[in-house]
Amino acid sequence: MSPCCTWGHKGSWKYKIDDFSGLDPVQGASIDCYFMAALCSLAWTSPSTLKNPDGTGTIKVRFWSDPNDLTKFRNLTATVNDDLPVDDTTSYTLRGARSNSPDEVWPAIYEKLYANFLGIGCCDGVAGKPDICNQMPDGNPLFSLFQLTSWKQIAKLSTGYKDGDALFTDFSKNVVSSGKTKYPTVAWTYRDFDTSGTAIAPLHSYIVLGGYSLPGANYLVLRNPSGAVTRSKVAMVDTGAWTYTDTQYLQAAKPAALPAGWGSWPTIQRSFDLSIGLFALEANAFLKYFEGYGYIT
Repeated sequence: MSPCCTWGHKGSWKYKIDDFSGLDPVQGASIDCYFMAALCSLAWTSPSTLKNPDGTGTIKVRFWSDPNDLTKFRNLTATVNDDLPVDDTTSYTLRGARSNSPDEVWPAIYEKLYANFLGIGCCDGVAGKPDICNQMPDGNPLFSLFQLTSWKQIAKLSTGYKDGDALFTDFSKNVVSSGKTKYPTVAWTYRDFDTSGTAIAPLHSYIVLGGYSLPGANYLVLRNPSGAVTRSKVAMVDTGAWTYTDTQYLQAAKPAALPAGWGSWPTIQRSFDLSIGLFALEANAFLKYFEGYGYIT
């Protein structure tokens, strides 16, 4: 086992959640892609569920443990001044979860609280400092979404579709609106498959950001929570742009009113970028590599 994480606090860190670009957060050294995919998908579609500090600088987060009994939950707290896992106490580079925004540490706070919720052993016996670098277990991103929200889980297994067209028709009908997922949506790959010629990782979780069609092909827009991916020889799209309408999706609520003077919600065009893990995958290729996807409502 690797040594326990170094812990420290950098004075310039800020907690306020500013970045909901769909590219936050980023998985660090911890093997918790399932949790990071869940956290990303909430930031993408339902940012109001994520907690900012109260007036005292305290972050209060509730985690649920049993889908059949919503009275079973734990309330955990952190402060904006908490120590977090870092590479060293000179650079203070975050060792675990991080944001794309400089010195923004809300993903690291959430990861720390989640590890405490799971009962991860503490570094050197110090309460509140879970051994994130070594002891995070495997998990499923859809269940992590439940743990973060208590919302209903809906799983769609690839074996339930006869082909990519069937998958995309169902996906578009239930999950996507104007090119963007309207619910927090995640996907997970098979444990074993031939990895030659593909950048898709086995036993890994991804965020599903949307979907779109081109003549003769349908695509799911995905992001790797670990960040950068290499070019794939399968039907991965890493050039061009994906267009969606930002309607400020909110769970179980109508979109907020248009700002004064706006005739419609803006249509956004996002170029794919493998350096940040953002790409599209043709629906038939998705069936080949992904065991399924799921969302919460």
